[in-house]
Amino acid sequence: MKLTQRALDLSTAISENLIVKSINKGLILIIPLIIAGSVALVINNFPLVQYQDLMTSLFGPDWKTFGQSVWNLTFGLMGLALSVTISYSLALADPQMSKDRVNPIITSLVALISLLTIINTGSSGIHTSNAGVTGIFLSIIVTVLSTELFIHLNRCLDKYYLSFMVDADPVIPKVLFLIFPFCLTLVGVSLLRVLLTYMGIEDINQLITDLTMNVFLNIENQFAASILFVFLNQVFWFFGIHGNNILYSVSQDIYFKAIDLNLSALSTGGEPVHILTKPFLDVFVLIGGSGSTLCLLIAVFLAGKKSNTIKLAKIAFLTSIFNINEIIVFGLPVVLNPLFLIPYILVPLILTIIAYLTTSIGLVPVTIAPINWTTPPLLGGWLATSSWRGLALQIFNIIIGTCLYYPFVRLYELQKRKAIINNYEQLVQTVLCDDYSAKKRILSRSDQIGNTANALSYDIRVALEKGEFFLEYQPQVDEKGAVIGVEALLRWNHLFYGRVNPQVVVAIAEEAEIINKLGRWVIEAACFQLGEWNKQGIVDIRMAINISPTQLNDQLLDILVNIFRTTQLNPRDIELEITETVAFGTNTQTVDLLEKIKGLGVSIAMDDFGAGHASLYYMKYFNLDKIKIDGSITKDVIDNKSCQDIISSITYLAESMEITVLAEYVETLEQAEVLKKLRCQQFQGYYFSRPLSVSQCVKVIENCRQEIEGDNGILIKD
Repeated sequence: MKLTQRALDLSTAISENLIVKSINKGLILIIPLIIAGSVALVINNFPLVQYQDLMTSLFGPDWKTFGQSVWNLTFGLMGLALSVTISYSLALADPQMSKDRVNPIITSLVALISLLTIINTGSSGIHTSNAGVTGIFLSIIVTVLSTELFIHLNRCLDKYYLSFMVDADPVIPKVLFLIFPFCLTLVGVSLLRVLLTYMGIEDINQLITDLTMNVFLNIENQFAASILFVFLNQVFWFFGIHGNNILYSVSQDIYFKAIDLNLSALSTGGEPVHILTKPFLDVFVLIGGSGSTLCLLIAVFLAGKKSNTIKLAKIAFLTSIFNINEIIVFGLPVVLNPLFLIPYILVPLILTIIAYLTTSIGLVPVTIAPINWTTPPLLGGWLATSSWRGLALQIFNIIIGTCLYYPFVRLYELQKRKAIINNYEQLVQTVLCDDYSAKKRILSRSDQIGNTANALSYDIRVALEKGEFFLEYQPQVDEKGAVIGVEALLRWNHLFYGRVNPQVVVAIAEEAEIINKLGRWVIEAACFQLGEWNKQGIVDIRMAINISPTQLNDQLLDILVNIFRTTQLNPRDIELEITETVAFGTNTQTVDLLEKIKGLGVSIAMDDFGAGHASLYYMKYFNLDKIKIDGSITKDVIDNKSCQDIISSITYLAESMEITVLAEYVETLEQAEVLKKLRCQQFQGYYFSRPLSVSQCVKVIENCRQEIEGDNGILIKD
């Protein structure tokens, strides 16, 4: 367990690194491009002869041209796309660069031009042969280096920015200022290109290919060569290098040649003996693509919960069955993800050993058919060996690979859940902070808090449709401890976050403009519940319902009229609480609406009274029936003389204006006694009762009334 936690902590520390996070975000941003390219690959390479013949007959022999064009504009330009998305993510992550939208755009231009400078060595135009999936690793390295240099230069020269602010258009001075770091960055990259040329390095990817080929030239044992081949292929892919392309020459010399020898032996009546062939790797090792990612996808389906990971896996599965796995490799991502380094390399190695041993001892025939690399699993095992035992080995390897991936997927889910919870906690802190009401913009934020808020806004809509919200009720008592009312409190148990803070729900619902729908549900649910209690003989209970200032419109009046008509409730049993900390203004429309609501017989209470800057003014301006003293004042009433004086002043003024005073957050008997001496008339808090379910609340009300009637005890004594 300790080892697992250490691994998780290490992975989290690496993944939280600013550069690694920006790379992962950049990879995620190109998912639409990857999906488009993957679809084009499937259409062009669907492994069915009848399909290929049909497409040729319908669209002619050049029917693959369109799909190839799509591939060229997606996978063929993936390196360039990454230079834009990664640099943009790095700029947004920098506090200084993210202040203005111009800076991230210029940063992306710097990274893009820097990459083109490195991969182009001649003067005959732009060459993009290494700008696609083959050059991903180079793109990442150049992008990070050039972006970090540009950001650093921008930070160093920032003190000169004010001298450029001479134009009415704010974009012009910003662009003029960025000329210097822009040019200095390109000069640095150009010097690097000159240095590489001087060292004789024209093509970095070709250099890697040549070095790899030299390694294999010194290995005579074919099995050892295969183990090294699989190992390097996975390592290259993990770091964003297209392993298949880098090792293509090795594959040609060893594995393509081996299958040709097997076919030649069969044609002459001989016995095929070469185990390690290209179909052998495609069918038994690289199941679903590099890293045996079909096993990873199955593990995700088994270990993952309802999340975006599952949604991504479902999309990736559609192409992975044709061994096209870029969606999961770059979308999860697997690339540069420390949690998947071990299984991504280990699983293909183990599957290679298993397949080699079972074939060498004769349990499974050698591969004798050169199948298309897009042939789906199971079918590929049958076709490559012309035996059900080939299919059985492939199934066995899929099971083994899935089992090996499973614990790492679980760790990934734990890490992701931890990150999600952390983002949610930051969102809660933002909403609960003292100055939130002045900002009140969270859905428009582009950071993790904004992402979490937007996801929650969607979940709130779904929860409303599915009826996932519910109410709890906290009793309100008088001086003798008799329950005279309850406050209806919104509750929601989220799949990931557990019970979501109601203030967060309301804040998001207000900004997402669904507060009226949510508020209507609360009013109707609370009123129907009170109607049920009245039918059960529980009468003379006032239902307090919180109302967001956003709900203060004519629609609210219509809702109340309709609900009273439907439930036959006495409007005097309903009390609407309006939060005082949100300064909803003193416009005549609000005043008129409140007067109309009071005309129905509904009571108006002001919640969190004393927490704002205009409490006494609201007390005068609005015709209130009750004020609820804010918990920040009542909590310290025992030891804080200022709090006592404030409450005493409030109760004195309230008595003169015939306004009832309720003290919130009463948690101890001593606190309750002090508040009573300060002439508070009603009380609410954990000392009397926590928020309760319907059945619990009924029980408390009935027990309290029995005690009062029997004079068996008083909750608050003189």
